[in-house]
Amino acid sequence: MVGVFCVGVFAASQAQTADRTLAAQIASLGNSSTDEKVVSQIAKKPADSIPLLIRQLQTVSLTHERQDQNDFSTEHVLWTIRTLRYISGGKDFCATTKYAMGASRSYGPRFGEDRRYWLDPEKTGCLKFFALWPSHGSTFIAPPDVQVSIIKQWTDWAHSTDASTLKPMQHPKPEDWSW
Repeated sequence: MVGVFCVGVFAASQAQTADRTLAAQIASLGNSSTDEKVVSQIAKKPADSIPLLIRQLQTVSLTHERQDQNDFSTEHVLWTIRTLRYISGGKDFCATTKYAMGASRSYGPRFGEDRRYWLDPEKTGCLKFFALWPSHGSTFIAPPDVQVSIIKQWTDWAHSTDASTLKPMQHPKPEDWSW
């Protein structure tokens, strides 16, 4: 009987360690070492990781981020969305905005035009949470109303999805999940 108890305690201890490791991996999303390897590790346990990822979603105040800026709190949210895209097989959400995108003192007169172009590449009026302009190392971020709507869509999706049926992406091109 003692042997069975010890095996049970050991198994519970291993599960708690795995949960802490998963939580630590998710908490580290957006740091300089985040890459597809970390994301694919998180994707191995979609039923456990999706609720933790959804709790990380929040609006960000930046409208634009250059490659040399890398604000951790912004990058954390963006990498959380990238991870959800990866786990879900490439699912993404978009939303409309009431915000008028215009020029920027910091980024110039074409800022609003460039931002809308990258956030809405199909010109449907439905903007993504963020979009990467790879050749410029720039990430454009949607207005707050779009962010709130997309966070709600991800949350609703998470509550209505059977994680055991998900097929994470296998060796995807960066533009399929991380841009």
